[in-house]
Amino acid sequence: MLACMWRMRIFLGKSDAALESGHLASTVLMAIALSSLARWSEEEGIAVYPILGVGKPPFRGFLEPRYMDLWISTWRGY
Repeated sequence: MLACMWRMRIFLGKSDAALESGHLASTVLMAIALSSLARWSEEEGIAVYPILGVGKPPFRGFLEPRYMDLWISTWRGY
């Protein structure tokens, strides 16, 4: 955990990207964005707390009760 006075909340949403390019592509790009934010956070000394914005199936992130365990294991740590 960074000891700093600066903090940022960054919102990353899957809805539009998933509808246009597909769920797999938007999932991979979300992971890349989160990795890039983590690296930037360390380099700049600014704490980043991402918010993942998703919706219900079939295209928008699969966040609904029956997929909750899978969703949590996929995005744990964020």
